[in-house]
Amino acid sequence: MLRSAATAGPSVDHLTRPASLEARREEPRARRLPTQVHDETLAPARAPTPWPEPDEPGETDLAQSEARYAEGSLLGKGGMGEVRLCRDVRIGREVAMKVAKAQEGPGSTARSRFLAEARVQAQLEHPSIVPVYDIGTTPDGDVYFTMKRVRGMTLGEIVEGLASGDPEVIAAHNRRKLLTAFGRVCLAVDYAHSRGVLHRDLKPHNVMLGDFGEVYVLDWGLAKPSDGAGARCATEAGVVLGTPAYMAPEQRAGEQIDRRTDVFALGAILYEILTLEPLAFGAGSSSTARATSPHRPADARAARARAASASPMNGVPPELEQICRRATADRPEDRYATARELHDALEHFLDGDRDLARRHTLACEHARAAQDAARLALSADPEAHAARSRAMREAGRALALDPTSDPALRTIARLMMEPPAELPREVRTVLDASAERTVRDSGRAGSLAYVYCLLLAPLALAMGVENRGAALFGLVLILAAAVVNYATSKWPRTGMLLACLALCSVGLVLMSRMFGALFLVPGVALASTIGFSIIPNGLLQRAALFFGCLAMLAPLVLECAGILPPSYSFAGGAMTIRAQANSFAPGPTLAFLTLANLGVVVGPALFVSRVGRALARAERRLHLHAWHLRQLVPDVKRSGEEPE
Repeated sequence: MLRSAATAGPSVDHLTRPASLEARREEPRARRLPTQVHDETLAPARAPTPWPEPDEPGETDLAQSEARYAEGSLLGKGGMGEVRLCRDVRIGREVAMKVAKAQEGPGSTARSRFLAEARVQAQLEHPSIVPVYDIGTTPDGDVYFTMKRVRGMTLGEIVEGLASGDPEVIAAHNRRKLLTAFGRVCLAVDYAHSRGVLHRDLKPHNVMLGDFGEVYVLDWGLAKPSDGAGARCATEAGVVLGTPAYMAPEQRAGEQIDRRTDVFALGAILYEILTLEPLAFGAGSSSTARATSPHRPADARAARARAASASPMNGVPPELEQICRRATADRPEDRYATARELHDALEHFLDGDRDLARRHTLACEHARAAQDAARLALSADPEAHAARSRAMREAGRALALDPTSDPALRTIARLMMEPPAELPREVRTVLDASAERTVRDSGRAGSLAYVYCLLLAPLALAMGVENRGAALFGLVLILAAAVVNYATSKWPRTGMLLACLALCSVGLVLMSRMFGALFLVPGVALASTIGFSIIPNGLLQRAALFFGCLAMLAPLVLECAGILPPSYSFAGGAMTIRAQANSFAPGPTLAFLTLANLGVVVGPALFVSRVGRALARAERRLHLHAWHLRQLVPDVKRSGEEPE
């Protein structure tokens, strides 16, 4: 394999005859000068290595190199010869000279193949095919041809560097750059096909990438006219030419080949670019291989072209995988018909990929803006709320452009996991609406409780009334409390809530005159306090707790102070309840106490259970929200961690 210099290949239609070289040798210098000037423009841009001053050109015998070329260092050696760096003293430029082995005389197969290689390469005038300058013989009788000296790395060396993790190679050759270069290789091969030439030995080491964007297809030594007799790749019985790892099934089997054979090799090169692995594992690398079987390989070969499956870490897009699969199909009719079709399919992907790259760039810009705004949003800055909104908008735009944008996802997750210190106005509005619904529910529950008290009023009267004025006042108080609670369920206002609380407290004081402050009153006070404490209003919650305790303790304190007559007396190991507002008729009293205590137990239980179900639904939504957030960014919160 010759890596630092271009190599060449066999015959093409209308081959140039040696006599033409003689004719050119006899041309006047004035007629040759434009060609020499044109050749000079092909020389490398950098200053050549110092050489002796060129001789004055004259009628030098072009068939021999002794007078024209000053031999330099060895660039590479192959099976058919070697390539040396030489100095064209006539023009004053560096060239690569490929010299064939002179082991056989004129007319030998090797010599003919070498000359055909030079002439094929010379007639393929394409920017990605190394131009041939001259053909001749050395003083020792070896056949040579000179060509442009090219510099760079072969695609094979680049793939090896990428696979080994070479940082310089990785920095200089990304996938897009390699795919773009591969597209130019496809066009060069298609050009050769249009001139009737099959390469037959396409592989990464026969593609060179220069430092300034040059792309060359090298080593045309096995090239063959596609319209030759039978166009078979076998030159001897059972012998095929090429590199087995990149051979199409029909080429390996020694069957008839055409341009789709080169398409298969291009597909194998594409596979290697995508996966950094060869398509045919374990195949040899010699340029001549004996066919071991006349049959095609199994479909498993095409299956290996599933680039994404073979090397998932490379993240091969499915479109490229499909292109690779089709190019390396076992049957020629299933492949792309031409190298240009392969190029066009790749360009179609790259056009979309360029759009994808632009979207990715824009997504990164929005994600960075979201991160900057998020930092401000999580600070104590007065503009924190506006910054939070801006951060969410920017992150949303980033995700619209690139749904996989990790920075945008993390920004959203961070903002959702770290609430602002002060609630935004919109959130306060929603919470106020929720609190209003709770007030309405509490008002309805309170009105039902006072309706139940009205239903117990006949039993209270049946117990025996000692103070008719107090009894009448109690009935009016219960009715008023029921009306105010119902009104609160329709028009929730803080003032109405405080009025409800005041009526409830007065009612508890009156109830303490029936059975004392320590009997039945604490249960009713507890139910009332719970009902008011459910409402998310700090002032109301504190007032409910205060008045609930006051309704129970105030009558007791007044009795102990002697201001009110005592409700309880203790004598002979017995506790006696002294009636202050009724006479305790046995039947009605027992019924009243039973139903009243059932109300104290059942009413708060129903109310609290309803609130508990609402809290459970809210908690369920919260955990579902957290779960969805973990799906959005899986490593933000692990299982077992709960959002704050």
